[in-house]
Amino acid sequence: MICFTWNGFPQYAARCIGAFVANTKEKVVVVATRPQVPIEGMECFCNCTVYWVDEKEKIDTVKLLGEIPSCLFSSGWSVASFNYIAKEVKRAGGKVILQNDILFKYSLIDILKIIRFRLFIRHRYDAFFVPGEASARAMRIYGIRRQRIIQGVYAADDSLFSDGDDILSRPKKMIYVGQFCERKNVLGLSEAFCAAGGPENGWTLELYGCGPLKDALCKINPAIKVHEFLQPKDLSNVYKNARCFALASFEEPWGVVVHEAALSGCVLLLSDRVGASEDLLTLENGVLFDPCSKKSMVSAMQKVFRMDDRDLELAHDSSIQVAKKINKSKFIESIDFLLKI
Repeated sequence: MICFTWNGFPQYAARCIGAFVANTKEKVVVVATRPQVPIEGMECFCNCTVYWVDEKEKIDTVKLLGEIPSCLFSSGWSVASFNYIAKEVKRAGGKVILQNDILFKYSLIDILKIIRFRLFIRHRYDAFFVPGEASARAMRIYGIRRQRIIQGVYAADDSLFSDGDDILSRPKKMIYVGQFCERKNVLGLSEAFCAAGGPENGWTLELYGCGPLKDALCKINPAIKVHEFLQPKDLSNVYKNARCFALASFEEPWGVVVHEAALSGCVLLLSDRVGASEDLLTLENGVLFDPCSKKSMVSAMQKVFRMDDRDLELAHDSSIQVAKKINKSKFIESIDFLLKI
């Protein structure tokens, strides 16, 4: 049996696991905690049994699953319920692989985390499954050999998110998809949009999601439209009809929404704290900015507003090309490789 534990189990992960299930003869199960947003359909798309648990629940693995898995892909090292399963798998001689999207920041807290990880945590895992370059580099700083680090744990479903209309025929629309919370810096994004002259240049900023800042966002400017949370199947058309996708997070370990936007041919306007920028942002397809600097955010937005037809077409083509490197097939290949380590 192969088991995936996943904290806040999202639909994109279910789709990736479902693709793996369709390509293996092994029994696969998922043990997960509920996501913070009202996403649906995980049980359907993963094509295997999902056991929902609480983060601090003490798990009896045999009682829950009927047996001890031979291999465990464990999401994070700080979820107590998953650690119970990992200990039992290790005790039975099985393999435990950490799925991790950690980034390294030059701070005292991160240095202390590295010391703790090297001394007490890294020996628990046989290999490390990360989303992209930023997390792979962080894992090396955390003391893991390059050979034990494999990329590809996150991917949007490229059968769902794909290119839309010609970018020149799309409206001057910038979109954000995610939680309306402080970490995502969505208020800062909205204020920078106004300061950069978005409304005066005929642009709209459309925000899709849910969270505590919704009411505040609704009051900023009529050119900023706040929408309810949408399921992925409904978001697909939103991306296809937008010119630009923006993500201004203060902290974003990777950001599958960036992959969704790139698959849809959008220009990318990204915070330099977004892990996916190293894998999906090119010189042609977008602009990077400092989320702590309003001046930097405004300047980046104005660059997007000034893009001419050729700039937009180059950005569109570059987004599509770079997004194709990441997909469910890469996820499957990475899992197959990790099973052989």
